Amino acid sequence: MEITVTSYNQGWPLLFQSEQEQLDQLLKDVHPTIEHIGSTSIPGLLAKPIIDMMIGLKRPEEMELATEALVQAGYIYVESFNAIIPERRFFIALKDGVFREDYPNIITKDPDIHIPSHTHRFAHIHLTLMDSPFWTDHLAFRNYLRTNEEARHDYAALKEELSAKQWKNGNEYAKAKGAFIADIIQKAKSAESMTPHVS
Repeated sequence: MEITVTSYNQGWPLLFQSEQEQLDQLLKDVHPTIEHIGSTSIPGLLAKPIIDMMIGLKRPEEMELATEALVQAGYIYVESFNAIIPERRFFIALKDGVFREDYPNIITKDPDIHIPSHTHRFAHIHLTLMDSPFWTDHLAFRNYLRTNEEARHDYAALKEELSAKQWKNGNEYAKAKGAFIADIIQKAKSAESMTPHVS
């Protein structure tokens, strides 16, 4: 498969905000914290035109409640990804006009067969706990790139290089970025540890 990246779109934050409002209402019983993450959350950066959103919950028992609510609302739950990242639940929101009945509500088998193509996806929803490494690492990565022009430039160059290749699936593409992302997260944490905190 090909991974398409496009120039930054000023409308991405507005698309996030619109979806955030719907999710806030849908999950009001668990009082989520919802963050815009990934490349569409970083002004000026090339990105796949899919909005990445992270829903943070405070208590483990809320994960099942939120998962059920998202499935009932029509988000596609890729349950087979739980084995890859156990601390996260992954959902896909489809674009308007995509025939929802073409896809199962819950993908439990080989996602390469059943998962929607990137061109059919509007958003990726990552559900996790706010004290998890998944939550803190994604925020650290986003915040570092928002404030570091050199890192943004290097990441854009990597994404352009990788988008010219063919990939088995999106996870294989993500894995190819893994070393760069891990390095940025480490730099972000080191910078945070050196920042004086006012009590």
